[in-house]
Amino acid sequence: MLALIRFAFRWSLRLVALAVVLTVALVLFRDALLREWLVFRLRSVTGLETELGSASIDLRGASLTLEQLQLRNSPEFGGSWLLVVPRMRFELDTAAFARREIRLRLAEVHLAEASAVRSADGRTNVFALQDAMNSNASLVDLVFLGPPGFHFGGIDTLDLTLGTLHLVDLQPPGFHRPIALNVTREVVRNVRTTEDLHPLLFRILIREITAGISEGLRTNRPSPRQNRTIP
Repeated sequence: MLALIRFAFRWSLRLVALAVVLTVALVLFRDALLREWLVFRLRSVTGLETELGSASIDLRGASLTLEQLQLRNSPEFGGSWLLVVPRMRFELDTAAFARREIRLRLAEVHLAEASAVRSADGRTNVFALQDAMNSNASLVDLVFLGPPGFHFGGIDTLDLTLGTLHLVDLQPPGFHRPIALNVTREVVRNVRTTEDLHPLLFRILIREITAGISEGLRTNRPSPRQNRTIP
């Protein structure tokens, strides 16, 4: 009996030591592990080449920061970048979370590039991505994005930077138009649905139309030589 007690005691100490080591390793390398897990899941769910520079989680501040996230279109959509996101940062409202509400105090999104591509056979990369995510998402992914019993409570402050949108058509004769959105640190407060972003999208649309009209006037303006009359 004494030998059995000693044996159990020794193994209990070993298990405690192993738990301490694993806990320390998890604390020290949690950001690296988080980055690898996110890259793995994004590749699995989207089916696209994915790169992620870094991922860090602040448990005390309830925040998640991702830097240099890039998703590349599949070859049928030209193989260009689908998304280039230099930085994303999300701060969770822990008080709301305790009430089973997913609410963000802050969402900072810097989208440098995005592309909307129509393939040679008429498919669109955005819809193809949506279909892939619906097919490949696991139960773990669904629970992670939307835990059962929780509802989305909105974003208190959305800090948005938008760079260039590429419109590409791979059907002959081919088409590529980059649109500079020129949105820098635009702050939108109390975002509850996508409708709250309509004023911002409307301003971008008006600016693009105005820029197109100005460019058309410059292109169609007759040169001084054309205006000169011949006596």
